[in-house]
Amino acid sequence: MNMNNRLDNAALCAKVFMPDSIRDYFDCLYTDFDKDMLSGTDENGFVTGEYRASWLDHLYKRGVLALEAQAKGEYRYKAAMVDARLESFIVLEKAYWLSLPDDVRRAITDRYIMNPDIWIPKYIKSGDTETILPLEDCLRLVEESDCRYYNLAQCNCNNYIMGCAANKSDVCLSFESHPPEPNTPAHRGLTRAVTKEDALAVLRRADRQGLVHTYNAAHHHVCNCCPCCCVHHHRTEKYRDAIRRSYLRTPCMITAQTESCRHCGQCIKRCPFAVLSLGKDGVVIASDQCLGCGICRQACPAGVLRIVGRERRVKQDENKH
Repeated sequence: MNMNNRLDNAALCAKVFMPDSIRDYFDCLYTDFDKDMLSGTDENGFVTGEYRASWLDHLYKRGVLALEAQAKGEYRYKAAMVDARLESFIVLEKAYWLSLPDDVRRAITDRYIMNPDIWIPKYIKSGDTETILPLEDCLRLVEESDCRYYNLAQCNCNNYIMGCAANKSDVCLSFESHPPEPNTPAHRGLTRAVTKEDALAVLRRADRQGLVHTYNAAHHHVCNCCPCCCVHHHRTEKYRDAIRRSYLRTPCMITAQTESCRHCGQCIKRCPFAVLSLGKDGVVIASDQCLGCGICRQACPAGVLRIVGRERRVKQDENKH
């Protein structure tokens, strides 16, 4: 690769579809070697010329290059979108990410990960959805699946939001009936293979720790994250109305047998969305704000709280009137 033929950063940003909001940080994410490789791609982003297989594999794992299917089941390397680079960067180069100044990391998170002008249209266009589910529904998804491939990944939210110092290295779970497809975190080597029994244990442990389960049906992925770090939770707080219209599904909600409530307030401390409070008759639930994660149940010593389907509760309320 000839350094003299390197494109300027503006042209390279266009190659990886980096939005204007974070173009000032291109040099933080891409090395000189990355830039030289990207400069050598053609007008469609495909790698041209002959390169060592080890170089290409390395750049693919780091999210600089992607694989695109060709005829006869073959694949060609091409410039990867900045999403892939960020995902790999956070996992493989975490020490470097954490060494960046706080204002740089915060800017990348706020201007890209949390920027509603970028992520809301993306979800609406793809029809992708995230669903907050209680533990029993997540367990059922895994137990009843015919999947053979289970993978664990670290929580990228923790590195983006930096809400706490908790170590969440093995909390995000994916499961598939076929081997990992190209360009997925598992195929890039960013995850760790586990058994079905391990996957179930991870879900149970996450629930005990107060981590909320968010399921993505399109990607067969369950993200278990704490409220202080989870990107979904922060988006919910900042853009609640927009999220409900676009991608977040909340089919469940909490109900309470208030006559058994001990007024201890432990469930209130556990609820990540501040939808619980104490009244004279016991716990009070702001049902229209409850997202149905169910983790408050673990904190209740009296077993007062129950998960129900949202539609079922609505029908029950209608029958009362």
